[in-house]
Amino acid sequence: MRDRLEGQVQALQPVWQVVDGTQRGVGWLRQRPWVLALGLLVLARKPRTVLHWGWRAWRGWRWASRWLGR
Repeated sequence: MRDRLEGQVQALQPVWQVVDGTQRGVGWLRQRPWVLALGLLVLARKPRTVLHWGWRAWRGWRWASRWLGR
């Protein structure tokens, strides 16, 4: 019984890592509200540019994560 429960809890570990990362990100933004305001201003003024560079940054981050083995 205990082993089965431990296996089920281990299956949720990636979910908890995402939740922890999200909480750290929100905490970082709360300490720096100017970053959010600047991002929203740029998004409102040039949405295509933001989406273009956001997509490139996302692809670069994914590539770097794979390359670094994370």
